[in-house]
Amino acid sequence: MIVPRRSGCWTAESAALAWELNLTPAQRLAEENLINGIGTDGVDALVLRGDAGFGKTTILERIQRAAGGVLLGMEQFADVLAERQPGAIEEAFRDLIEYALGSHDLAIVDDLHLITEVAESCSYPRANLLNAVLRRFSLEHASEGRSCSLRSTMTYRGP
Repeated sequence: MIVPRRSGCWTAESAALAWELNLTPAQRLAEENLINGIGTDGVDALVLRGDAGFGKTTILERIQRAAGGVLLGMEQFADVLAERQPGAIEEAFRDLIEYALGSHDLAIVDDLHLITEVAESCSYPRANLLNAVLRRFSLEHASEGRSCSLRSTMTYRGP
């Protein structure tokens, strides 16, 4: 298993810059709601949606900086998937989140929609299986006292 990391465009410097950026009122509200929702009892999923270029990754970087944990993206998912058969999308996603939560209390997944678009396409042989994995994972972690947050971004909170 490859250690989850965020490299390339995400660095400590870019996270610091994201923290210093002035957010729009809508972005600030989204950030506040997600941060407040992460620790809320009974909340098993939080979703942040928006069009490309509306600052979702910046918001998630700020949340990660404020709440801790690890920010996962498509680079980490692709690394885990590369160790499996190309059709093992669900297993790769599950393993990535479980591995991240083994060493962090919080896992934030950016660009989840890129995974779900493939898994929900008509040419994917195991359509809707990713939804089953997401549902099982949410219920399992909720029963363990963990909370999850999703978006085209998803955040899982460890014990």
